[in-house]
Amino acid sequence: QKRAWLAAGFLVKIQLCCGDCSSVGRAPDCDSGCRGFEPHQSPHSFLLPCYTASIIVFIVKYLMDLTSLQQQLEQPRLAPVEQWDPPFCGDLPLRIDAQGRWWYQDGEITRPGLIKLFASVMLCQGGAYFLQTPAEKVRIQVEDAPFIAIASRWQPTATGPQLWFTTNLQDSVPLSQDHPLLLRQYAGQSLPYLSLWRGLSARLHRNLYYQLLGEAELRPTESGTDAILHSAGAAYLLAQAE
Repeated sequence: QKRAWLAAGFLVKIQLCCGDCSSVGRAPDCDSGCRGFEPHQSPHSFLLPCYTASIIVFIVKYLMDLTSLQQQLEQPRLAPVEQWDPPFCGDLPLRIDAQGRWWYQDGEITRPGLIKLFASVMLCQGGAYFLQTPAEKVRIQVEDAPFIAIASRWQPTATGPQLWFTTNLQDSVPLSQDHPLLLRQYAGQSLPYLSLWRGLSARLHRNLYYQLLGEAELRPTESGTDAILHSAGAAYLLAQAE
């Protein structure tokens, strides 16, 4: 499995070097000598040059069938990131804006498969966001939450209807004790966020938020009114109004 994720790291470098971005640069130097890097190179040495792509593709095909690899990478939370302890290799000029769009320098990344690949090895530690493979760990920038919850549906369970969210990457996540709603401040507003995995979260899209307000129980409190969602027998705070 570790071989597969090393291969995935090679694929990321190929696609960033030769892929969709309208303006492709390279990330800062890694002086730790971590695998795939040479210390004391220029700041443009993070990604492998395009002329080595054919060699890397050959290695990847040898390690693992590419079709099988792609199928695995499309599954959420596949990568066992918690089991890896690679060296930190600096900052990658990768940014996720407040609308959940991914950018590499000034070019938007639009290929869904590449975005899912990045997301599958992302984690949040101490308020900072990282991409982590068995060989390297790089920091990226996230303006708000890395994901957006764009739709919801109800499914019956033994303890009552359970609310399931769909993210902008088409991952399905149940509203549950493992994935509760949390209210956070952003742009001067208190907004609901769905807790995901590895410290990550998804902000509820405005349209979805207003839709769920119509389905929530309004409960008077001493300070105002709470909007409560009931999922599989448990209550979750969606909004508070004074």
